[in-house]
Amino acid sequence: MRTVLITLAILAPASPLAAQDEVPRYLAAMNEELTAMELNAGCEATTPQRAHCSFTRRGTRSAQDFAVHVVYSDETDSVYAYVDRYLSAPPEAPATPVVLMRLMELNWTMLAGKFEWDSSDGEVRLAVFLHTDSNFDRRAFRSLVRSLLLLADRYHGELTALLRQPAAPPSSP
Repeated sequence: MRTVLITLAILAPASPLAAQDEVPRYLAAMNEELTAMELNAGCEATTPQRAHCSFTRRGTRSAQDFAVHVVYSDETDSVYAYVDRYLSAPPEAPATPVVLMRLMELNWTMLAGKFEWDSSDGEVRLAVFLHTDSNFDRRAFRSLVRSLLLLADRYHGELTALLRQPAAPPSSP
């Protein structure tokens, strides 16, 4: 009898608890919500504490395809979602100072979302952030993703037009 029990224990599938310990706790919930929003996201655990989902969505106003990433961390209890390569404003480009000023003006007025600029390559991201320290609020998560998509679509045309403008001549004293 003892041999049979040992054999059964070896053949038994891993417990659901063990499987849950290997993936971030809110990965399944994020995937379910993105699927319910019909965003066709690909989601995966990148470590036992971090998850990453990505999808592409076309803006209705801008007709621009936005590559969106959603990163969750059990370590920081947070969701960070961003539009990858929203714009490119290289430091040496003549229009970059004007674009950066406008980004800061928009950051001041937006309730959800923020623009980020990487000075090393000029990448501009549009990002949103959600704390998940006590639970995963599905309604807040959907709102976060919707806000990101709406903001991306709303400001893309204006900011792209600014990038195309010639630099203003230096003002004289």
